[in-house]
Amino acid sequence: MLTLQMVAFVAPWCGHCETLGPEFSAAAASLSPLIPFYAIDCDAAANKPLCGEYGVQGFPTIKAFPRAGKGATRDYSGERKKGALVEYAKELVPDRVKKLRADEGADKVLNKFLQEVCRSELSS
Repeated sequence: MLTLQMVAFVAPWCGHCETLGPEFSAAAASLSPLIPFYAIDCDAAANKPLCGEYGVQGFPTIKAFPRAGKGATRDYSGERKKGALVEYAKELVPDRVKKLRADEGADKVLNKFLQEVCRSELSS
């Protein structure tokens, strides 16, 4: 299940956007398919309303969008480098990992885990 999308609002004439391009693409490749990365050309007439809706005033503007509209959009203001983008995006993904012991056999362990998850989701 995808929980997050990273979006760069850019303009083709922007030098900072050109510099961001390879870093943003490398971050996207590192996190694919878990976290999709998109770039929106704010100079394109069809995209201007969208860029206005999200308050884009300078380029590049990078935002994290929660999937399915759950939660607020977050502005990214960190370093425009692959490592920083990857770490930021990873921090926004909910951490629901649980270490499983397979001493009892995988089927038994997975069934027990799934029962625990269902109980905790029903009680919240």
